[in-house]
This record gives sequence, C-alpha cells and structure tokens, in this order.
Amino acid sequence: MVETWLLTVLREMNNSAPISTLVRPRAISRTLVRRTLPAMAIVFLAVIAMQFAVPNLLRPHFMPAERATVPMTADTIDQARMLGSITGGPVVGGLEVPNAWVTDTSRLLTPDGRQLSDAAFNECFNNAPKTGATGRFGDIAVCLGKLDLHVDLAYQPDRRFWPFQWIELALYLGASGLLAAVGLWRVQRRAS
Repeated sequence: MVETWLLTVLREMNNSAPISTLVRPRAISRTLVRRTLPAMAIVFLAVIAMQFAVPNLLRPHFMPAERATVPMTADTIDQARMLGSITGGPVVGGLEVPNAWVTDTSRLLTPDGRQLSDAAFNECFNNAPKTGATGRFGDIAVCLGKLDLHVDLAYQPDRRFWPFQWIELALYLGASGLLAAVGLWRVQRRAS
C-alpha cells in the first residue's frame, strides 16, 4: 500500500490536476481565518489530506473498475511483490496488469472460488518441498502453483488516465469555488 501510495503521489506531481491545487490556498487564505499562520496550517493540512484522499479513496471509484481472473502459477506468484500478510493470511500483492492500475486484489482463491485456507497456505509457506526453484518465492511459489489457485483483480485501464485527471480537476476547482464563496460570504458579513 505504501509503495503504491507513494508512486501515486509522485505521479500526481507531473499531471494537470495539481495545477488546481494552486487555487485552493488562495481560496482559504485570510478570508476564512483572520490570522496568517493558522490559515497556512489549514492549507498545508488540506493539501496533504487531498493528496492522500483523492488517489486512494476517490479515484478508484471515478469509473467502474474492470475485472480479471488471474491464475496463480508459480511464475505469476514469483512476479508478485508480496506474498502472505502479517497475520500469515493467504494474500498476494503487487500483481500487475499490462497498461493498467490495479486497485484491488482478492485473497488467493481455490478452483471452486473459496478462499485458500490459512493451514494450506502456511503449509506451503513454511514447509514447501525443496524443488530447487529460483525466483522471488522459489519453492513456495511452486508449492502454491500446484494448488490451482487464482485471484480476482479489479483494475483501471491506462486509457482512463486523462478522464480521471479531468474529473479531479473539476473536483478541485469545485472545492476551490465553494471555499471562495464561503470566504466571500464571510467577508461580506464582517463588512456589514
């Protein structure tokens, strides 16, 4: 999650949506808060919150995700960036779909669609037969590959990149317009 979030934030710095982030501080500045330092702190926190919330909480839902079922062969498991969880659960992470942004990966599933049991996963993870396999997960990948597993992926194709940028731009400009309207209302109320 951290690696994906970091890459997303870095990618955001090179696109059109951050241009609209320049509008937000002007809308908040001294019209909503009388003192400069608290206004700057609010702007800083708002920008940080938006840079986290939009890519992680909103963007995956701008358009319905496309779905794919990926068989978990030993080669596919070796291409993953993560296998297992802190609790020892049957998860795989960091799978890639060509020219797409993967937004969700199911746990490892058996051929009948049920989640692989923790016991079966841990058996392969802790006691994989020695096959001399190479790769990131080696013998563990071979053991899991023999179980005929699969995962269900949700992803956003790259062709949606610019529509997402336009949606985010509209979102940021709408929020800026709303903040500007509230600031104008407060200034007019103070003046009268």
